[in-house]
Parts: sequence; C-alpha cells; structure tokens
Amino acid sequence: MKTTRRAFFGTGLGAGISIATARRAISEEDQGSLSRRLDKVAAVPVLRVEGIARPVKIASMELLRNGRNFLVRVRSTDGAEGISVPNAMHMVHTYPIFLNRVAPFFVGKDARQLEPSLWELYRHDDNYKYQGLAFWVCVAGAEFALLDLLGKVSGKSIGDLLGGVKRREVAVYRASGNRGNTPEAEVAYLKKIVAESGGEGAEVPARGPDEQERRLAPGADREADPAGPRGVRQRDDALRGFETVPTTSRTRSGSAG
Repeated sequence: MKTTRRAFFGTGLGAGISIATARRAISEEDQGSLSRRLDKVAAVPVLRVEGIARPVKIASMELLRNGRNFLVRVRSTDGAEGISVPNAMHMVHTYPIFLNRVAPFFVGKDARQLEPSLWELYRHDDNYKYQGLAFWVCVAGAEFALLDLLGKVSGKSIGDLLGGVKRREVAVYRASGNRGNTPEAEVAYLKKIVAESGGEGAEVPARGPDEQERRLAPGADREADPAGPRGVRQRDDALRGFETVPTTSRTRSGSAG
C-alpha cells in the first residue's frame, strides 16, 4: 500500500502525541506518588514525647531582661523549669509581642503538645498578621524554653526528643562583620579568625561598600597563607556589587523629571 505524505505525517504526529501523553501520565503518576509520600512524612510528629507519661502543664512563661540581654523562663505546675536565650538583637524591639501574644498563649497548656500548639499559636488572635521576624523571634524563644523544660522532665537531650542525634559536628560559616576596610586588611583579620576558630579557609569579597572593584594585590592571598588547609580565596559578591543611583530630581509616575 502506497503511503502518502499526509498519511506519513499524520501517523508520525499521532505516535508523537501518544508518546507525549503516556510520558505525561507517568510523570503525573510519579508526582502524585511523591506528593503522597511527602504528606505521609510530614504527618509524622517531629517531637518525640512518648516517654513523658504525665502532662507537663505550663504554670508561667516569663521574659527576663538585663540591659540588652534576655532570658525566657518557663515553669510547670510541678516546679520543673526551662530556660532559653532568645535573639536579643531583635527581641529588644519585639518583646511586647512576646509578652502580650506569645507567652500568655502557652500558660495552662501541656508542654508535650508543643508541636501542634505552634500551629495554633500562629492562627490564634490573628497572630499570622505579624508574620516575619517580629513574630517568629518571640515564638523561637518560647519554643526553645519549652524544649529545655521537656528535656529536663524526661531526662533526655533535645536531640533525642527530636528523633535522635544524627551527627556531632556541623560545618559553620562565620562572617567577619567588617565593612570599609581594604582587602589586605580583611585577609589579615580573617587569618586571625581562622587561627582562633580552627576554620578550614576564608573568602574575601571582590567588591566593597564603596562600590569600587577591590581586588587583592598580586600575591596577597599567597602571603596570607596558611589560613587553614584551604587557604584564602577571593569571590565576587553579587549583593555588594550594585551601585546606588543618585536622585537629582523629583520622580513622578516612575519617570524622572
């Protein structure tokens, strides 16, 4: 049977559509299976409190302050106590949210129900409208104090309460916090930090706050070695590479006049 051009392309197109449809069906099935597996994993509690038989009823949650330093102290009706150190840099501004919205919510509740209580707290009294650092710094302070309380009541570490310790060491990145110094001065300072901390190496941004290219002088990185086994390397930092556009006239409707 003679095959026409139209029939040939029609057959090929039909086969292509069939293959694409089959692949899409398989892909959708895989995605559905993955979604179900993720839902199953997400439904498993992270906080393991099966070994705490009696309720740990919260009697009080306090915020203690000494200058710019803070502590959260939580006590149970049985006299057990938990302590945490919240983020003072933000708590100094957001402590009213902790005192008026977070701490009162937990009083009278069972600390063993911490995990579902965090979701309830988020929805309680429109707290979700405070989404961001202002809210979550306060929640974190309360959560860590409650975890400390549960650890003391159960005699377990927080690692064990959260499913078991997986590793004893983790990699940590430390920023120097310096601004406006020369690359050579930064290398010298990073070398000091590496010596103090036992770090494996250091990075030096190629751009500085003055928005100008600030490259290390030839050999400066080699002169700074040894700064840990990995030495010193230079990188471009996109976040520091944007220039500020000076405003020379009033702007109206998005156009400069």
